[in-house]
Amino acid sequence: MKLTTLIKKNNMRICIFLLIIFSSNYIKAQSPTTIKSLRLNLDNPQGGLASQFIQSVKYIPLETKKGSIFGKIDRMEITDEYFVIQDEDTNSLLFFTRQGKFHVKISGGNRTTNPYNRILRWAVNRFKKQIYFIKSKNDICYIYDFNGKKIADQDISQSGWWTEIEFINADHYISSNGYGSKGDQSKSFVSWIGLDKIGYKSGLAYNEFDILNGDVYGGSSGPFYYQGTGRSNVFYTKSYDYTIYKISDLQISPIYKLIIPSTYATPQDLLTNPNNKNTLVDYFSKNQSKIYEINSCFQINDNLTFRTSNGDRNFKSDFIYNLTSGKLITISRIMPDRTSYYLPIASDYEFSRKGILCSDGNALFTSISASDLFGAVYENKNDKSKFEIIPKSLRTITRENNPIIREMIFQKSF
Repeated sequence: MKLTTLIKKNNMRICIFLLIIFSSNYIKAQSPTTIKSLRLNLDNPQGGLASQFIQSVKYIPLETKKGSIFGKIDRMEITDEYFVIQDEDTNSLLFFTRQGKFHVKISGGNRTTNPYNRILRWAVNRFKKQIYFIKSKNDICYIYDFNGKKIADQDISQSGWWTEIEFINADHYISSNGYGSKGDQSKSFVSWIGLDKIGYKSGLAYNEFDILNGDVYGGSSGPFYYQGTGRSNVFYTKSYDYTIYKISDLQISPIYKLIIPSTYATPQDLLTNPNNKNTLVDYFSKNQSKIYEINSCFQINDNLTFRTSNGDRNFKSDFIYNLTSGKLITISRIMPDRTSYYLPIASDYEFSRKGILCSDGNALFTSISASDLFGAVYENKNDKSKFEIIPKSLRTITRENNPIIREMIFQKSF
């Protein structure tokens, strides 16, 4: 089998452009019965105590022993059995069981002696229980199983850059193409690729000549968001678009349109106005409140979570919108109480850095550093009523431990 796509790297950002010649017609975005518009008051989201919004919180320490020690979670995916974690400090992909026990580590090699060893992109094939990744040199796709055994090395040196991908079944994946710049009259944002083929389907077609500005900003995650174990759909978002799309099998559909205040919204002609040509970096530098991307999108029951990306560091950017009540809450304004063992929900550095990491369709997962958790436990040490409810496994955490996974199940309605 052959994994290949033709990709181009944008100089301004890490945005990647697909150059595949497709062998079939474009799939048009097919609208569901209703595309739900969500009008959001980003200036006045709610907050409160954890017990007002959260059903349960579980803190899962990741086993710390020789071979498993790492610095921070730069990205995390979840499978039926494992947390799959990328740590750029150790340039590795680590597997821990859902209970936190260390399973295996896949190293990309020493980045100090060879900068091209950096693990650049990776994807989990949950159906075959395999992980695919490329390094900075982008000449080889490495394939390993979930036990750390190498399955294959595939030469992709003639294929160009490998884009962000998400497997939708054992032998097919979807690929993000970004905004093109080759002068083609027709492009697509998403492609369906077979492991044994070049691209064979595409969706969200657009005319490149209608888009004048190619210096594309990117968010902190995505653009594909796996919606949980046993579910067949993936959410997708793209820069400068406040729409959340659902991808299932060979169909892509817009399902939610976020209506945000003009203070934060970009102008409708942002990409087509000749005055903006090649000036988007300057535009967002001067208009730091403007949101250039919606990302980290997950839906569990009637709760839709998302993160907004803009240049305002003081802006509270992680939200949960309840589709039934219409209430919008900022996760960072949820205060600890007995539900969270009086430990931080979202006030720590790792949450501000990465927000929601992934979902299994039932819970949302974030991380907290051992140092921050140690500090929170220590603060409660002199308050017997608080300290006694903290799980014993957390009382022994030291600053040198691996990060801790925070599993949160939100109430169905609030």
